[in-house]
Amino acid sequence: MLKLVSLLGLCGFLAVAWALSNNRKRFPWRTVLSGLGLQFLFGLFILKTDVGKSVFGVARQAAEKLIEVSVDGAALSSAPWRTRNCSRTSSARRTVSFSWSW
Repeated sequence: MLKLVSLLGLCGFLAVAWALSNNRKRFPWRTVLSGLGLQFLFGLFILKTDVGKSVFGVARQAAEKLIEVSVDGAALSSAPWRTRNCSRTSSARRTVSFSWSW
């Protein structure tokens, strides 16, 4: 069911893009569908192959290390009362997830 909802959302985005285009007859369907196909293949590579999982496992470890040192830097530049009673990973993940949502 969720896959059907995702497919419907994707079709909705394509319909909105087509509807808002200046020249609907010259809408680049080949480019759009090629990009979607490449994105699908990239997703399969990440989720289904051992190489993809290991590459993104390394990327995950690098991101976690970056979060760790950013918390240390924030503690260095902040007042001591701000970092005294908070969990290092939870506050860093909240900060990173908030900044990535923009």
